[in-house]
Amino acid sequence: MRPTFTIAIANYNYARYVGEAIESALAQDYPPELFEVIVVDDGSTDASREVIERYRERPGVQIRFQENQGHSSALETAVQAARFDYVCLLDSDDLYLPTKLAQVAARIEALDASPQTLFLCHDLEIRDDGAGATLQHTWLQTMRADRYGESLDPSRLDSLYPFANPSGEVFGRPLIAAILQALPPWAFPRGTDTPICMAAMLKTWRIEYLHQCLSVYRVHGKNEVGRVVDGRYSVGLRWRTRTPRLLSFLERWVDTLALEGEERSKRLSCLHKIERMSRVPAPSRGTSPPLVSIAILGDSPESIAQSAQSVRDQYHPRLELLGPAGLMPQDNATSTVAIVPYDAGPTQDEFAQMTAAYRAASGDYIVFVRQGDRLDRGFVEQHLLFRLHGALVGVSCSDVRLVSPANTLIHADVFANSGAWKQPLQQVPPLATGLKDWIFSSVSACMLRRTALLDRLFDPTQPLSAELRAAGLWLPLMLQHHAAGVLRIRETLSSSVIGDGAAASYGYVSAPSSANGAILQPPLRDACEWFADFYRREHALFAAWLPPTWHQRFEAWLQQQLEAAN
Repeated sequence: MRPTFTIAIANYNYARYVGEAIESALAQDYPPELFEVIVVDDGSTDASREVIERYRERPGVQIRFQENQGHSSALETAVQAARFDYVCLLDSDDLYLPTKLAQVAARIEALDASPQTLFLCHDLEIRDDGAGATLQHTWLQTMRADRYGESLDPSRLDSLYPFANPSGEVFGRPLIAAILQALPPWAFPRGTDTPICMAAMLKTWRIEYLHQCLSVYRVHGKNEVGRVVDGRYSVGLRWRTRTPRLLSFLERWVDTLALEGEERSKRLSCLHKIERMSRVPAPSRGTSPPLVSIAILGDSPESIAQSAQSVRDQYHPRLELLGPAGLMPQDNATSTVAIVPYDAGPTQDEFAQMTAAYRAASGDYIVFVRQGDRLDRGFVEQHLLFRLHGALVGVSCSDVRLVSPANTLIHADVFANSGAWKQPLQQVPPLATGLKDWIFSSVSACMLRRTALLDRLFDPTQPLSAELRAAGLWLPLMLQHHAAGVLRIRETLSSSVIGDGAAASYGYVSAPSSANGAILQPPLRDACEWFADFYRREHALFAAWLPPTWHQRFEAWLQQQLEAAN
């Protein structure tokens, strides 16, 4: 039995074009009893209704008029009325070529496809209506989807829009019906094809391609997403504004699929790839994602392995994992994370480990994770999101959940509920607080940007008192804070182990702690003397990298710290 099709046309204020779109749908070289045309007008205020009414008596045509509710609502109205197995979308300002349905039917038959799982994209001509010319490059060529061959496994996805224009999209009716039922109609009043296509891709885990131009995409100056510039089509999708809504829907959609294990992990990895591509400049801009180094601190192989696995699970594409030589677990053959051992020497104190790890690290950013603490999969991506599109700071820190050594949950989001972190994002400028003030969360929730000053601090030949070494990451965090500032992120992105003997109180978690989890009393006088000496010895670096206003404030700030330490 040959495939049957419903052609769904959603129209809003395209009276000039919608009649031609309907005519092109009816002019198919395909048995008329095997397809229908459903036109839904979404409350147009122009002459669309009069144009559409002309087709009311045409065989095979259904017409629906509704109040303006948006693109997704109009499409859902059409799909709910559909009678046939496959749904072909047709934008009301585009055209089908006469062989469209016949060619798509042949491909469906060759695939032996099911309406439950088919998602197919075919190519389109791009026509510049103003110039009356067809562009040299087709739609799939413009979107660089022509390189995918006959199908795409989404694990190979490397572009945000590997799909056809809506007039080149074909779905099994049960598939698109389920997506539209799950899609909040108010979330995407325009451009609904993007979430539909991405949801279909995540469901079927495959995009079929037909590299033949079977429709015409018309560029006429009133298109929502693109225009012709110097004879080439230029895409104008606003990914940064659409992505939060899109990802929110897709995450809920993945949950409804009730997938487990590897299948669910594949979909979630794809979502984070989409998120990353939507906010990081494309390679054509001459940039690449930053390399992030994550160093595990400690001496327990079992606890180190737990932390290391959370690093391997990160979504970020450029990571290196550092750990004590001889204590790191064997590399996972499927992991793309580079493993770098470091040797802290015989002392093995925390500052010695940090120094050895920092010297071995190659990243633009570095995270120190105490053994047993675990990073959420999106830890690196979220920190980078706020750093690359927000404040320029030396260190960012996020909220934490507290867990026991046995990994039982003690508190899910400590600082979000403490009353101290009142803003989703809070920037604390350099020299705005004192050395006695701890404004961070767990050290494992902090990401530091590599700087020349940190390079000097972690130089093993630099003099540092035993008391400052015992303070561990306290001193590097203070240096980064007062040289470049802090960004606090009120989003829980990691789990921090609290010792068995510790009281789970805000007084405890709001204070710096040593490697064994005990509250740390920082050596403030030693720190003041070190800051003064470090500033003198490294004055050339400070002068090169910090503005004059900082230097004017620093001496008065340091004097205040000395007075507070006495």
